[in-house]
Amino acid sequence: PSAASDGYTRQPQLHKLLKPAISTRSQQLLSDKLFFSQILMSHGLPTITKIRRVHMGEICEYNDIFQQTNLFFKPQTGSRKNGCFSLQYKSDTDEYLLRVSDKKTYACKKSILNCLNRHFHTRDYLIQPLLDNDPTLQIYSNTAELIVIRLITAVKQNSPFCISALLEVPTNTGFNHVHPIMIN
Repeated sequence: PSAASDGYTRQPQLHKLLKPAISTRSQQLLSDKLFFSQILMSHGLPTITKIRRVHMGEICEYNDIFQQTNLFFKPQTGSRKNGCFSLQYKSDTDEYLLRVSDKKTYACKKSILNCLNRHFHTRDYLIQPLLDNDPTLQIYSNTAELIVIRLITAVKQNSPFCISALLEVPTNTGFNHVHPIMIN
């Protein structure tokens, strides 16, 4: 992996590099998060709960978004947190904060809803609960952003194997900036 100028670790997206060599179904599994989740569930593997799918162009209303809980919004297709944002709920003040980037946050409910609907106009989105780090992992990070393990696997002669494993520990240097740690 190499560090991009924005501080986020970039690796080639294998499904794009190998597009001519892999099946259409494999391409869909690698790019469509909802389809991938459905396949995992059909094999009895746990996935993150989907609260809702918002179809491109669909308009969300106040009660769809403001549910007195933390939410995570991500495009149905995409990678590396591009187009993702979090909505944090503060129960003590009954306030919300939508974090779009380092420098872009929204606290007014009307502005939050307008921002989300602008994004929903451009592509399909999934709404999920905003996950927290397990306390045993949180001690290794100086931010509340989620620590992620990225695995790239393949199957050779009917046997799965890991091509790459990367632990991404968020830093406080900016939104989506991580300290990548290769896992052997």
